[in-house]
Amino acid sequence: MEFAGSHTLEELLQAILNEAEALTNSNIGFYHFLQADQETISLQAWSTNTLRNMCTAEGKGLHYSVSAAGVWIDCIRERRAVIHNDYSALAHRKGLPPGHAPVARELVVPVFRANQIVAILGVGNKPYIYDEKDVSTVSLLADLAWDIADRKLSEQALAESEARFRQLYDEAPVAMYASNRGGEVVSINNKCLQELGRNREEVLGRPAEIFLSPDSMKRLPKVREAFWSEGRASNLSLQIVRKDGSTRDVIADSVALDDPCWGQVGFTVFRDITEQKLAEEALTQSEEFLRLIFANMNSGLLVLNCRQEIVLANDYARSCLAITDEMQDKPLLEILSNVEPLLTDAYPWEQRQIIITTPDGSRKVVAFNSTAAPDKDLRIVLFRDITMLLDNDERRKRAEQLAVVGELAAKLSHDIKNPLSSVFLGLQTLRKTESLSEDNRLTLDLVLEEVERLSENIRHVLEAARPLELSPSFLPLGEFLGWCFRIHSLTASNRGIQYELVPGPPDMFVMADETALRRIMTNLIQNAFDACGAGDHVRIGWRPIGDREKQTLAPEFPGSIVAIFVEDDGLAIPEDLQASALFRPFFTTKELGTGLGLAVVSDLVERHGGSIRLHSAGGLTLFEVLLPMGDRVPCWESLCTNACVPPNGEKDCANCEVRAQNAGLFCWVIRGRAVRAETGLWPNSCLTCPVFRATNLSYSFRGDIPTAEE
Repeated sequence: MEFAGSHTLEELLQAILNEAEALTNSNIGFYHFLQADQETISLQAWSTNTLRNMCTAEGKGLHYSVSAAGVWIDCIRERRAVIHNDYSALAHRKGLPPGHAPVARELVVPVFRANQIVAILGVGNKPYIYDEKDVSTVSLLADLAWDIADRKLSEQALAESEARFRQLYDEAPVAMYASNRGGEVVSINNKCLQELGRNREEVLGRPAEIFLSPDSMKRLPKVREAFWSEGRASNLSLQIVRKDGSTRDVIADSVALDDPCWGQVGFTVFRDITEQKLAEEALTQSEEFLRLIFANMNSGLLVLNCRQEIVLANDYARSCLAITDEMQDKPLLEILSNVEPLLTDAYPWEQRQIIITTPDGSRKVVAFNSTAAPDKDLRIVLFRDITMLLDNDERRKRAEQLAVVGELAAKLSHDIKNPLSSVFLGLQTLRKTESLSEDNRLTLDLVLEEVERLSENIRHVLEAARPLELSPSFLPLGEFLGWCFRIHSLTASNRGIQYELVPGPPDMFVMADETALRRIMTNLIQNAFDACGAGDHVRIGWRPIGDREKQTLAPEFPGSIVAIFVEDDGLAIPEDLQASALFRPFFTTKELGTGLGLAVVSDLVERHGGSIRLHSAGGLTLFEVLLPMGDRVPCWESLCTNACVPPNGEKDCANCEVRAQNAGLFCWVIRGRAVRAETGLWPNSCLTCPVFRATNLSYSFRGDIPTAEE
């Protein structure tokens, strides 16, 4: 036993094997462990003579499978001691590994614990046969070796466990220390030393009071008494003092434990909450500041719960919407009219405008942002009353623009357009004169080019001044865009532009006025040509909008959508230029442009119930005209039910009373757009009409959103 206490497990097993060899007159000895699966052998030790003279084969520390081993583990298979006195005659032997000494005979015994084999001890090459006396001797030594080895393995595991615990304790990211009943620190980890700004020698054996603030010291006796009485303490608010004199606020939890070395100790864990307390103080100040802003802000703020009741309203909102204290907890729909878009808007922080009727009967136009709070139980609405702003600004701008366009149109039509045509014809005739010199001919070509450009500008102004009367019909997109491609191919070829038609599905239709749609495409294609130089590319085509992309573009629109696109890789539109500005009358980025082309395009697209979107990035500029698919019918046919057909049998729309002589048009084209042109808003008769929502894509469209491919 003394030998076992001062030597390693390997040395111990080797000594026992040497003794087994001597007692049995053998010259080979080995001792191996069998794992709990009863299949895996862990090669452990060999006798001194075996290692020195009998075997050079490597093996220590390796694992060996019982099913793959030879006759030397028959004792495991048979669960008893096995003697092979004629090793060479064994039919099931598998041979020996390279470097292993020849074996003449062997004796191998198993060691049992709890009816399982835990180890085997074997000896071999006795000059004469092994007998039962040898079995008894070897079995006794094998059992003794296991008892000592088991204890050594347990001690080793315990030491490793203690080392791991000590490492975890020392390197834990949480501050921990232990103190005895007298308050002296008996153990402390690295994180705690870091928090205190001290080294281990400055703390161990000293009372914990050395790193507590005076205020915490006053409460310590009472806290300590309660702790040792109850055996634990939780959420203690303390303040520690670092070595440099700075203080930190901490929350501590302690538990009483019995330690074999130090007796009863208090084990304490604490975490620094200084930053948290500072954040809480800052939050309190911020809340006060926000309350001040909330009360004095120059915008209305409403907070609604899931029942659409007003939870909170600032002074501006109360004044603007005529909300009294009695209305505070009532649903908004009972207080204000026409606010459904505000409550059902699914687009966070997208500004919209609606007309609201307040409890005192006032009608106000408000611009609002509405979004659901992160917890989804509240809706936050921020708004401003823009009634006067819209009334004054929009009327002034529209009047000025229309007046300018009207005056220009009248002037151009009577004083310029007709004489210009005569000038153009005269110049063409003059150019055909045979006696004309080459220089004069080149000069005439330049003049003719300028006359053509001037004539084109006049055409744009006249188009803007005299809106086209729409006559919708079902247009096959393949045939229509094929015409667009052919009619502009010569221009593209003359400019060296790579012009391409990208066809979509062949069976797609739109309900549109062909002349208007040609005007739209001509403007967009011509703009693309103007942005390109020789070698650049212009592509036109059409594609259906899939369900997934439609959920991004217009989730409220129930019908199908088709996109007609014009794409080029010429000069990009500047990033700082807003898309909305491009569609304003008289806005242009061209040196010689009128600024009316895209304004006409936008107006015509909207009159078809569609939307136009622009995306310019990565060297590509894309205009997409989004139109409802050509599966629509006029309102009076969509609503042709017993409930909406008047007694006189005439086909009228039940909502707008648009008669059938306007065949092919929707009621919102005739009545709704007139109201919108005047107020900037769709009338309530349109907003509440199911046909309007099902046929007017522009109402549901979110805006300039990048394509799904991006």
